Amino acid sequence: MRTKSKVLFTVGLVSLLFFGCNVYKKSHFTLDQAAQGNAGAKVYYKNSEYQTYKALFKEGGNYYGLMKKTGRIPIDSLQVDYVRVKNKSASDATTAALAIGGSAVVLYGIFMLIGLAILLSVF
Repeated sequence: MRTKSKVLFTVGLVSLLFFGCNVYKKSHFTLDQAAQGNAGAKVYYKNSEYQTYKALFKEGGNYYGLMKKTGRIPIDSLQVDYVRVKNKSASDATTAALAIGGSAVVLYGIFMLIGLAILLSVF
């Protein structure tokens, strides 16, 4: 049982490091502005839906979003309301804070279990 818990804690901690968090800038950008940068973006459409892309780019007058699994997706610029660009430094800081906080919680739990085991072995 203890080994299973340790494995689950380790998997959870590692997943925090790999998946992380994405933070987007509060400013609204046009597709043209977002395509000039090389950062991820969240495109908000006029029908109140949004789609997240790893990157946006313009090719031959058309806009495309790059998605992790499906690749290059065409974007209808007439349907786009606004774009929010990924804030890389804030995303990295948030991911690091989650990893450090998660590690601290796991270490605290381990120390508490060790302390409890020592207490129980004394009595």
